[in-house]
Amino acid sequence: MSKLNPRASRIRSASLSADAVNLDIARQEWLIAQQARQAVYDLVALRQQIDKLQQAENVLDQNLKLVEKAEQEGNLTLVELSAATSASALLRTTVLATVQLERDQQLQLKRVLGLPADVPLDLHPGITLPIDGEPPEDYELFSLLDYRFDLQAQRRAFDAQDQAYRAAVEAQVPATVVSVARARDTGNVGTWGAGVAVDIPLFDRNQGNVALQRATRDKIYDQYVQSVFEARSDVSIAVTRLRVLEQQIDATQLSVQSQNQLVESYEKLVEEGSGNVLLYYQAFNDLAQSRVQLIQLQRDFIDAWITLENAVGDHIPMTRTEPAEAITPLEEALQLEMPSVPSSADDQTPETNKAPMDNSDASNGVSASLLSLERSSLEVPR
Repeated sequence: MSKLNPRASRIRSASLSADAVNLDIARQEWLIAQQARQAVYDLVALRQQIDKLQQAENVLDQNLKLVEKAEQEGNLTLVELSAATSASALLRTTVLATVQLERDQQLQLKRVLGLPADVPLDLHPGITLPIDGEPPEDYELFSLLDYRFDLQAQRRAFDAQDQAYRAAVEAQVPATVVSVARARDTGNVGTWGAGVAVDIPLFDRNQGNVALQRATRDKIYDQYVQSVFEARSDVSIAVTRLRVLEQQIDATQLSVQSQNQLVESYEKLVEEGSGNVLLYYQAFNDLAQSRVQLIQLQRDFIDAWITLENAVGDHIPMTRTEPAEAITPLEEALQLEMPSVPSSADDQTPETNKAPMDNSDASNGVSASLLSLERSSLEVPR
């Protein structure tokens, strides 16, 4: 009888523990998918930087040829030739360094996708950087934390431990044995007997295990509270960083426009013969670096946006400046569906808001040449 009494609590505890493990797995798969998205966007940003630098390098190379010809004809001095050579060499060094970063990032993407390093990986040309996102206020995102996979797993773990605690309490009932005996002697006289055996002690059984299970339950609850606090802090930090990056992008865009006007002015003065060629090349290189810096800030903005999504545990729609037909990477192919997990009715579970999670706003599109992945549906056993 003492073995049957806590059986139901132990079954519920095992079932909730299985739910917690499945939710932990779902969280890891979500993070891998987000890491793949981030790697794709980083690779696209580096390739855009290379394109901008190579365009500027081609302009300087053509200009260098013209300056060399003019110096041989005596129309330009050696100082102007040295300035053109130095500017072209400096930009070439930047291009080579960026190309090395692009190759490293491509290997990083292959590692995340589980592909060998020698397998060719081509991104769709329609992939662009979404940079016109306006993040919601942090307090508007806090309600989504109830559906973050790892926090759900911790709540299931608390439920499981609570059932284990109840099983320990129920196991305090002493082991009781009820017996019936029948005997017959040689004179054909039959006797019946009954007996009840109860183990001792009667009132302080299993107290150590009860205290251990209760302390473990309290520890899991404290860890859950700490995780919620850290998650809210991560959301607030990510939102603040996004707003700062948004301001930096706007300032850099204005700086690029001003530097472009300055380069055009210097170019006109140099063509008229009244400009300083050294200042012209310096301004040209500064313009190229500012354009690269602008792409880097856009890349940082997307990385911070994905960090915010990781903190919330859900896709956050981003308003985009590019055309609607532009293809974005790994939004649908790597999208994870929220598993259907039965919630515990235990009144000792930490309070959570009960609202359905919506993943319908996730962006769509991925090149078939990039990766062919099936959407994974994570089912938690009931």
